[in-house]
Amino acid sequence: MEWLLFVLAFVAFGYFHQGGGWNQNGRFAMVRAMVEERRFAIDSYMIYINTTQGRFDRVPINNGMFSYKGRDTVLVWNDAAGKIFPVNNVFEGLLTDVDLTNHTIRLRLSNRRDFTVGITADTEILRDGRPAKLERALEGMTARIELRTEPERRGRARRVELVSGAAPRDVNYEHVDNRSATGDVAFALGHFHPNKAPGTSFVTALGYLVVYAGGRLIGTDFESWWSLTRNAWLTTALSVGLLSALGCVLFFRLSLQFCGERRVPALLSTLSFAFGTMYFTYATMLFEHNIIAVALLASFALLYKVKKLNPEDAAERPAWRGAATALILAGFCAGYAAITNYIVAPVIVILLLYLIASLRQRLGWLWFGAGALIPFLAICAYNQICFGTPFTTNYAHQNPMFFSEEKALLGVFLTPQSFSAGAWEYLANVAGVLAAVLVSPSRGLFFSAPVLLVGVVGLFWMLRDDCYRAEAWLMLSILGFFFLFIAHFNGWHGGWASGPRYLLPAIPFLALPMAPMFARFTKASCTLAAVSIAITVLTVAVDAMEPLGLDAQGFVYGRPSMSKEPVRASFAYNPVTEYFLPFFLTGRDDPIVRQNIEAILSHQEQLWIQQGIAPDARQRLRLQLISDTERGESQLISRPLGLTPLALATIRSHVSVNPMGIYEGSWYREFPARSLQAEWNAFNAGEFLFPKSPASLLLLLITAAGLIVPMFRGPGATYRSTAGQPRWGPI
Repeated sequence: MEWLLFVLAFVAFGYFHQGGGWNQNGRFAMVRAMVEERRFAIDSYMIYINTTQGRFDRVPINNGMFSYKGRDTVLVWNDAAGKIFPVNNVFEGLLTDVDLTNHTIRLRLSNRRDFTVGITADTEILRDGRPAKLERALEGMTARIELRTEPERRGRARRVELVSGAAPRDVNYEHVDNRSATGDVAFALGHFHPNKAPGTSFVTALGYLVVYAGGRLIGTDFESWWSLTRNAWLTTALSVGLLSALGCVLFFRLSLQFCGERRVPALLSTLSFAFGTMYFTYATMLFEHNIIAVALLASFALLYKVKKLNPEDAAERPAWRGAATALILAGFCAGYAAITNYIVAPVIVILLLYLIASLRQRLGWLWFGAGALIPFLAICAYNQICFGTPFTTNYAHQNPMFFSEEKALLGVFLTPQSFSAGAWEYLANVAGVLAAVLVSPSRGLFFSAPVLLVGVVGLFWMLRDDCYRAEAWLMLSILGFFFLFIAHFNGWHGGWASGPRYLLPAIPFLALPMAPMFARFTKASCTLAAVSIAITVLTVAVDAMEPLGLDAQGFVYGRPSMSKEPVRASFAYNPVTEYFLPFFLTGRDDPIVRQNIEAILSHQEQLWIQQGIAPDARQRLRLQLISDTERGESQLISRPLGLTPLALATIRSHVSVNPMGIYEGSWYREFPARSLQAEWNAFNAGEFLFPKSPASLLLLLITAAGLIVPMFRGPGATYRSTAGQPRWGPI
């Protein structure tokens, strides 16, 4: 049964490739760097320039700059307030203004853009290599400005070098977001890195090593668009997909113990968890959440196994002597989860407290700590190599757009001091975020996976039973921590994503209590499971990175934006009815496109009425806009439709609608809409037979049925009695 479950999960998770996105593009860049160049910096894997026939030139970056066809380009990025900064904190241009009152200077860059920087008392000012004072007589000189790197002091000069008789270098300035394959980056010591903890990339590198070795054997061109897309798919399947499938088997084993060895309830709860929650969604993408979930689940399973051993029983003593190994592995798994996302570190403490309170080993905490120390030393070594100190994080050097405009802890965690109205506004924000991540249509945990309500009921049943009270408190503590974290995180909505993805590592601990409830309330639980699986499969089939409310592609006129009012926006959009179902049933998203057409027409008609333009002109505009969206091109809008709120009109597909590639940072940057490359940036395995059709899911459904039926009919699928069951176990 476990082998059938593993094969089912692995096939389902590896069946889908969700396309590109900042998160997975940055990680794939690091994986390529580790395997192909044996380094952590991703400077050589950020910029892909399309040449001919779908092949790319990879342009290496040197200290935040790159050169292509004789043109030097300096990469820049914006902070949360929209102010521009060079990635390497160095600007060069013509000094056009010196404001002695406000202690600022203005620089005219070679692309005719002005940049204003603050001068402080400790700013070093040099004129032709000699110390100088700031004065208006310096205007017109060439200035090279080095900015301070501290987030709170960005925009202030550390050093100003003035040169007489020399023109500024003629360089181009481009945003990282507009040029690179990802904006999820950090920059330190002259090199780019993903702005994520490296645990996911370490695991994924093993999968890519297999793919890379196989590719070299058959002479693969690793810089073609199809090789990049295919290799990202296979790498994800052999890393995140494989671990997620193993996590399903582990979940099944624990479910068996929590429902008195009843195989059917355990299997039902496992299938609901695997395919009826966002665990399925993120098993198909190069994100960290499933790796963390499996690592934490494995740590708990090992601790629970040690707890069940009885050192007084002579027959069990050999197993008890192996408890130290289990505890070391439990600590290692918990520690690895923490280096996959640093915010998970407090969960190590929660697991340690469970160990001390529940396990009968005096030195158990020592073995657990020894295991957790191994990933900690690994991350210290990584930080030393990449950032020059073992005690830092990627987030400290990340793209400044992710830091909050408000006063925030570590730049991203909101506190009462972050709000002008103080404690009441803070509490209202926390309540709003929790409501959004629990029940909103866009990000609600129970909206997309109502079967998890069964787990809530089961958790309270566990609290009433002495046999599992300690485990219930552990699960509640882990859930409470993740809810506390997401309620204070400024990016809680997760950007282009499905569901409250930052809660995913806690989902196994909410889903485990479902097993006994499937035994007690089978019909109600199965009904909720069926709804959850239908929503999740629809999400995975269409687009696991739905954009509603985000950027131009997902914006809807008249509704709040996810970037400015995320709580209101999460209730204003319903991806199931407005995105997934329209695409799956009709191959296009007419509801959103029509609303944006009407908004554009309404705005233009108001202007024309004021100008006295005849109604027939307004009707021609309506027909032209409708014609534009039908063709997926624009004659009236200066920018391509793919960069406007009419972007969804460019897609004609029932499944796998994400047109973004693993090699680009936005839609249609390298290939136009409806091109072969854009349409195959995301796909499922069935599309090799039925491209962009719902029929592409038939192969998966047939395979799933062929694997699931034997699970319920095979040996061991019936109830097997065991002694000493808890009173709320088998009926």
